[in-house]
Amino acid sequence: MKKWLLIIFAFWCTAVYSQVDSSNLSYEECMSLYNAGRVSEAIPSLLVLKKHYEQPDNYNGALYYGIIIALHYYYIQIGDFSSSRDLLNDAGNTFNKRESEPNNEYIRNLLCCRGQLGVMLKNYGEALNYLNQAQVYFEEKNDYSESYFVTMMNMALSYQCNGDLLSAKIYMDEAIEQFENLHGSVYEINEESQFIILSNYGYLYQAIGHDTEAEKCFLTIINNCKKTEFSNDAYTLACNNLSTMYMKHGRWKEGINLLEKIDSDNSERNYLFSQNKAICYLYLKDIPKSVAALQDMNSYSLINIGNLF
Repeated sequence: MKKWLLIIFAFWCTAVYSQVDSSNLSYEECMSLYNAGRVSEAIPSLLVLKKHYEQPDNYNGALYYGIIIALHYYYIQIGDFSSSRDLLNDAGNTFNKRESEPNNEYIRNLLCCRGQLGVMLKNYGEALNYLNQAQVYFEEKNDYSESYFVTMMNMALSYQCNGDLLSAKIYMDEAIEQFENLHGSVYEINEESQFIILSNYGYLYQAIGHDTEAEKCFLTIINNCKKTEFSNDAYTLACNNLSTMYMKHGRWKEGINLLEKIDSDNSERNYLFSQNKAICYLYLKDIPKSVAALQDMNSYSLINIGNLF
């Protein structure tokens, strides 16, 4: 049974800046929409602001970086990976021209983003190339911030998907250690956006056969997150992955109960969720629902093929 894994991270930007053009939203207004989970409403203005702040006379690294991350987050959310890749390449060129120090915080974070994108595209070799460079840059600057543990977690996911579970465990343990240095116990998360790391921790435990520890991770998410814009990914992953673990042990009713709680508008995830629902319903001898789930799976498959091309 396949398991969907996706890590979306965002660096929340709250800087205030004046409006560039009266017909567009200001930087502050765009970031307010972004933080409220309404970034799509700000896209036209963000594209105008990007062009403005990347010019030599207008360049502001912090503001430009905030705009790039907001656009990157939007493209990832809608599955437009090509635009995300082009955006990150363009931003990298701009930062290399405008910043005097090659190893700067913006380049480090962009390398992390490119690695993340490689994971999403299942191009784990490319992902590790970017993530290894990011690790070197972070450690050269003794930068063990949020972006560093996100880099470690994406490295763990890349190694895990390549079948190197030992390396995956090493990097995930490092990610958890850095997370807990910043935020405290991973099992006592309060920020909705942070539940995703616990979801991936459980996914790795599940892969190496530590079902008890995996179940603890998934249930912590299911029982404690509020399913907001920032935790819904972690919640759906936890429900799906815990359901597959229950299915492996023949606990079909518990598995389908979890799958029926999932609410996602992402077609690639929904393909996998529908697949697992079809299997569960089949073993529960509910053939009509199994057939309906298979039909959903085929519909999502066609959407996903279109998105890839």
